[in-house]
Amino acid sequence: NNEQYVNQVISSMNAMNGRDKKTLVFCNSIDQCELVTEFLKKDGYDADCIHSKKSSKENEIILNSFKSPSGDLKLIEDNYKVSCLISVSKLNIGFDVRDIQLGVMLRPTKVRSLYIQTVGRLTRTADGKDYAEFLDLSGVVAEHGLRTEPYSPPEYGKKEDLLAVKTKAEAKEIKHIVDE
Repeated sequence: NNEQYVNQVISSMNAMNGRDKKTLVFCNSIDQCELVTEFLKKDGYDADCIHSKKSSKENEIILNSFKSPSGDLKLIEDNYKVSCLISVSKLNIGFDVRDIQLGVMLRPTKVRSLYIQTVGRLTRTADGKDYAEFLDLSGVVAEHGLRTEPYSPPEYGKKEDLLAVKTKAEAKEIKHIVDE
C-alpha cells in the first residue's frame, strides 16, 4: 500500500484502457482503497470507493451511480458519475451489476471460493457486453488456477496434497497483452 505500487496498478489499468470501461477494483484494506481511489481520480478516472467508514447514504449514492448503465448519460446526484468502483470486501459476493467490463484484483486470498465469487462479478452477461477482463495484481490466479479449472480441495492437514494443488496452480507462462 504505497505510491509506487498504486502507480503500477494504474499503469496496468491504463494498458487495458481502464478509463473507458466500467471497472470494479477489489482492495485489501480501507487505507489501500482510499489511496487507490485518490490516485485513480488524479489520473482522470471517474472513480470512488465504498467501505465501512463511509456513511450508508454516501455508499448508496456511489453504488447507485455505478449501477447506472454504462451508456446512460443521466448522472446521479448533481452530475456525479462513478464508472470505476473501488471496494474492500463489500462487493465480492452477491453484487450483481451486469455491465462490468474490467475487474482488478489487489486483494490476495487463500480462499478459492472467494476468488471464484470475485471473478463471478465479471461473468454476468449484458446487452452490448462481449467480454470482461480480469487484471490479477495479487497472485490469486497463480495461487488457485483459472476459475474454470476443476478443483478438488486437498484434505485438511495433508501437506503433500496442499503442495500438489499449489504446484498445479502455478502459472507455467505469463503473457502480457497490450493490443487487442
